[in-house]
Amino acid sequence: MAGVPFDDILQQAEQLNTGLDGGADLPRVQRNIQQLLDAGQRLKLKTSAAQDNAQINAALLLSSKGQDIPKISDRLKTLTSTSQTFEPLDAVGDTDIEGFLRNERENAILAVVEEQKQRTFAKVEKRHWQTRLNEWDNEKQQLLNKLLGTDGSLNFSREISAQMSTTVYKPSPSVIVNPRSTMDQWELSYGRQVHIYNDRILEGGIRLDLADLCKSASEKIKDVNITSLWKMVKCITEVQITMGSSLISRRTTKTTLQNLVSQSLTYLEKAYLEYMQNCVYARPHVAQLGGAPGTINLVKSFLRVQPANTVQGYEDGDIDGAPLWAVIFYCMRCGDFDAAVEVVKHHEHIIPEFSAWIQEYVRDGAKRLSSGSENKMKIQYRRSVRSSPDPYKTAVYCIIGRCDVNDASWGGRTKS
Repeated sequence: MAGVPFDDILQQAEQLNTGLDGGADLPRVQRNIQQLLDAGQRLKLKTSAAQDNAQINAALLLSSKGQDIPKISDRLKTLTSTSQTFEPLDAVGDTDIEGFLRNERENAILAVVEEQKQRTFAKVEKRHWQTRLNEWDNEKQQLLNKLLGTDGSLNFSREISAQMSTTVYKPSPSVIVNPRSTMDQWELSYGRQVHIYNDRILEGGIRLDLADLCKSASEKIKDVNITSLWKMVKCITEVQITMGSSLISRRTTKTTLQNLVSQSLTYLEKAYLEYMQNCVYARPHVAQLGGAPGTINLVKSFLRVQPANTVQGYEDGDIDGAPLWAVIFYCMRCGDFDAAVEVVKHHEHIIPEFSAWIQEYVRDGAKRLSSGSENKMKIQYRRSVRSSPDPYKTAVYCIIGRCDVNDASWGGRTKS
């Protein structure tokens, strides 16, 4: 049968069908229900055997291709169960009209509340700025009332009276007040400088230094504290500020902060130099200032006026009765490192290592030793200097070598 073509089988089947319909007397088989059931069972068994053979052949074919039949069956079952996952669990109900209307009502109420909140914030901000502007207008009016005289014009023509030569400024009824202005003589002095500053700007001339003008006015008051204050302000305002996108960024840059620290250090050094000069000039018979003018002789005279505490003792000798390390310290304290180097060179046979270190320190623009020299100086500091009875020697080592100040015993030592 395997070699018979399908067309021949079809032709034979048609011939048999024609013979049945031809009216010939052929035997008819009559079957009951049980016989039909048995015949169906036999056909089913034959079909199952054929399916089993087909599954075996399919398994052999897929196995030869490297496929695993049980895994494929599990995957098919997984896909079948997954397809049921996306099916709706419950039937979709009709639209909830009541819930929809309730949501719309709540949204409308919230929209009105949000709009009212924004309006309230806008009104509060507007009133805030109006109040600030009114306060500023009142401040300006008060300032103008102080500047204006009885005739409604600024008056800077009157010179400051001779009573401005008092040593200390104490506001009292005895202070002479300009009858054409509510400001006293001290306020008029500063006001005149501000007037000069504004006139120069309006004329398009060279911009003057307002801090310098106020410093000049303070010198006429003869008050040491006020004069020192304006000197400090003038020194700080001379700090070079780098360019930047905003004022805050320009003020907080690393270069600006370094310039501020350097300028502050310069002011402190100049202030202490002026203090030493005042002490020496106030007691010339004790100071015995002489010789070539310079920081070294000034320091020695200062130590005669205010001798250092000699209870603990000093090391490495003295200079004309002044302790060596005290002279070095005060030269550095007033900012004259060249004078300190000169003193060290004259005593280089006593402190040879320190002489090399301080010269390297002064030559460096950033006032700092190299890492090797700094480590050597710190080692020497830990070995002997930190326990030295000479407080000035310990202080100088802490400055030059950046040694730890807390590492030394400072009990009972003098302050500068």
